[in-house]
Amino acid sequence: MERLAATGIRRSGAPRRLDALGAEIGLSTPEIEQVVHFLRLAGLVEAPGPASEGVRLARGPSSITLLEVVRATDGTGLWGRCILGLAECSDQLPCPAHDAWREARALLERHLDSQSLLDLTRVVSRRRRSREPGALAWR
Repeated sequence: MERLAATGIRRSGAPRRLDALGAEIGLSTPEIEQVVHFLRLAGLVEAPGPASEGVRLARGPSSITLLEVVRATDGTGLWGRCILGLAECSDQLPCPAHDAWREARALLERHLDSQSLLDLTRVVSRRRRSREPGALAWR
């Protein structure tokens, strides 16, 4: 999503080919197709033609929250399961970390909901320009 946002900022509305996008972030074409499928279902990306020819953001990066991206790609994933890996964990049958994880998860969700894809794109762009130690790497 960050790479799509960066492309959209440089070349307004320009789609990215899936093979090129996958190569840039280190995913095979089938892997990137699967991610894009979930992003399309969530209404976050669109394909102006056949998806193999390219995709772009469905909305501006300032109107897409990081929480939307996480939910689209992870579903309930980490959010919906026990942090300790127990098969059953609920308010009625909590694990030892249940209350702390519920609070941490709520805090993380609020934070991700307050941050946009544009915010992430700006951070990544600064790190790429600086090439400082610890700069964001995709792999």
